[in-house]
Amino acid sequence: AILVIMKLINTNDIYQLRVKEICLDFQVLKSIIRIGVPAGLQSTMYSISNIVLQTHINAFGTLTIASCSVYGKIDALFWMVMSAIGSSVTTFVGQNYGAGKHDRVKRGAISGLMIALIASSIISLLFMLFGEPISCLFSGDMNVIEHCYSYIQFLSPFYFMHFIIQGSIL
Repeated sequence: AILVIMKLINTNDIYQLRVKEICLDFQVLKSIIRIGVPAGLQSTMYSISNIVLQTHINAFGTLTIASCSVYGKIDALFWMVMSAIGSSVTTFVGQNYGAGKHDRVKRGAISGLMIALIASSIISLLFMLFGEPISCLFSGDMNVIEHCYSYIQFLSPFYFMHFIIQGSIL
């Protein structure tokens, strides 16, 4: 960020940043913070929980570590879809909020929540039905695959609940 700012200040092109001309609109800043902080906290909490979880998993040995690693790759497929939906809804809602189209904000948020619910339910079902063959894509060790599949069977039925988290941000 510092390098980009320095480049923008030191250029003579049309996009030159003139520090003296920067002024903050505190009402806009307040709105940005009110919307941005919860989304940032959610991302931070996800990372922190993964760190805590990983430190505890390491105590259970190599089979558990390998199984969790495989499950993490499978779980990432789910999170990629949910992140794409979340980013799309956030962009749509933000643009319409900025344009003062509050009716579209509410409809867009509700539609996004329904899309997240449907997508998470479908992915959950696919993981429960095809978790073992999917695990085989990431490991050839049958012990790891069986262990990973038990994670999938235990955790994936709860994926649908992710849409509630998305709703708390909106």
